[in-house]
Amino acid sequence: MLLSDIDIRAYIATGDIYIMPFPQDSAFQSASIDVHLGDHILVLDLKASLPGNLQWIDTKLQRTPIYLEPQEFILAPLLEHISISNRVAASIHGKSSIGRMGISVHCTAGYIDPGWNGILTLEISNVSPVPAPIFAGMAIAQLRFDLLSQPCVRAYGHPHLESHYQYSTTAKGTKF
Repeated sequence: MLLSDIDIRAYIATGDIYIMPFPQDSAFQSASIDVHLGDHILVLDLKASLPGNLQWIDTKLQRTPIYLEPQEFILAPLLEHISISNRVAASIHGKSSIGRMGISVHCTAGYIDPGWNGILTLEISNVSPVPAPIFAGMAIAQLRFDLLSQPCVRAYGHPHLESHYQYSTTAKGTKF
């Protein structure tokens, strides 16, 4: 069951959904919460990267825009720390205003497992033919939440799942 704005607030109150900093009232949409871009990005180091071994340069992001070039790909953390219980799953989707600039917020990692705890890393790319602006603090995506029919047994972070990114505090490159 997809959670409405009323449900999301109720699950925040029970602790099944945790978001810090706490969302402003304007961040609550009818069935999602707006989330924001953190204050740094990981830019692919084309000189040091090899196939299967990508190297990243950590770059500070300001509130003044920088421009992603066409086809540029970066990793970026959310501003918000997100935690969901083993009763809730989530997904992240780009905001329509961001999509209309040609910015995609994830390649394939739009699903957030029950039990997730940490700062999500976005896989941002500019699919438009012109540079697209991004800046720290911009509302870049929306989180949707789904209630499971019953709590899962093996939530994200369970020892048998090899959950590589649990408790992330910043953007992370690939871990195998």
